[in-house]
Amino acid sequence: MIFLCYLSSRPETVISPVNDDDDEDYYPGLAYCHNVLPSKYGLNAVGYTHKIDAVDSLASDDYFTDIKLIYSETRERIYLGITAAGDIYELTPDGSPTEWTFVASTGFTSLFTKGTINGITYFMFAGEQVYTYDSVNNQLTEITLTGIDITEIVGITGSYDYLIVYSQEEIAWSSTIDPTDFDPSEATGAGGGSISSISGDIQYASTTSYGLLIHADGNMIAASYTGNSSYPFKFTEIKDSKGILGAKYVGRDNNAAYQYVYYKSRLTGT
Repeated sequence: MIFLCYLSSRPETVISPVNDDDDEDYYPGLAYCHNVLPSKYGLNAVGYTHKIDAVDSLASDDYFTDIKLIYSETRERIYLGITAAGDIYELTPDGSPTEWTFVASTGFTSLFTKGTINGITYFMFAGEQVYTYDSVNNQLTEITLTGIDITEIVGITGSYDYLIVYSQEEIAWSSTIDPTDFDPSEATGAGGGSISSISGDIQYASTTSYGLLIHADGNMIAASYTGNSSYPFKFTEIKDSKGILGAKYVGRDNNAAYQYVYYKSRLTGT
């Protein structure tokens, strides 16, 4: 954890108020720290090294609102930067030089979500177009999802070979043969529907090792993968879960054992 303590907000110095002045083993407590990280042996000072230049072409009132790790159509590892104006930039971690490169101007400003299936990432702005990224030609490829109304879709994700999209009321999973095919079919495995135990509108869905977590206005639903192609996910309300105010309150792209969420009443790890 980084201690964000600035000189401008430094409190008055207080040294170990709980210790007795007559205690021979008295040690002063930590009153203030600046740019340090905890370590096994105490605290280490840290600094910063400049690695990537800022994007000079951004307008004075534009800025990055999100940066996502994706995989291109050739399965290349790429970072996409999304600006407040809906412009997209790419950065290749192993590229030379390492710098942000303009890709496209979409004009979309709604929630940006993504899902990776078979080594390729599909991403979209809520209610707008779905894309993949062509890293060879540095351009976006428009993707059509059949069997759904894209204008109603809030977000996209992926789990267990299924590309998954969700509206405020329903969730749908793709065919395991073609991730863009959402026409319900027992032959392809595509399907979906509403969730009976959900409270309020769906805000966001995040991938886990066992399936999905679906975050709604009033509670959270665990969608556990079953391995049954007819009913690939089992939906269960998580006991004592609370609603969220929006997708930005979910710790996205987390590869740790826990996923963290700011509920309406508390911070929770699941």
